[in-house]
Amino acid sequence: MTEMDLNRFRGLAEAWGGDIDRWPAEHRAAARALASKSADAKACLAEEGHLDDLILSASSERAPASLRVSVAKIPDASPKIGRLLADLWPFGSIWRPLAGLAAAASIGLAVGLSVPPSSSNTVTADTTLLALSGDLYTTTAFEAFGLTDSTFGSLD
Repeated sequence: MTEMDLNRFRGLAEAWGGDIDRWPAEHRAAARALASKSADAKACLAEEGHLDDLILSASSERAPASLRVSVAKIPDASPKIGRLLADLWPFGSIWRPLAGLAAAASIGLAVGLSVPPSSSNTVTADTTLLALSGDLYTTTAFEAFGLTDSTFGSLD
């Protein structure tokens, strides 16, 4: 049997009550030994015993039916996240469209990363903008890149 200090004794008394017989078996002998020689331990047991008596003597009447019905309705009256999502997305379960979007994004990313860039003579956005502007610099830019009007087809 190991000795028990008063703080541990108080903690066990608060958790298990004033009757040492209801305490866990491994602590009973040390608790009885401390209670037999400590006035503070005896006072703690008396206080917790009084609290136990108050709890046991409390009325165990059932709540009125109207109160039970009112309490049962409380969860229905409170806003629920599921209801909020249903109001924002009235088309049923939202996980399927989100899963489809995630799959499409994943496939697009995989294809985009796996296709090597083309090394042929590509027309850049700058060249296309110059071609569509139709001013004097366009012709000069086309000549600088070695392009002709037939590259883009007829713009008329």
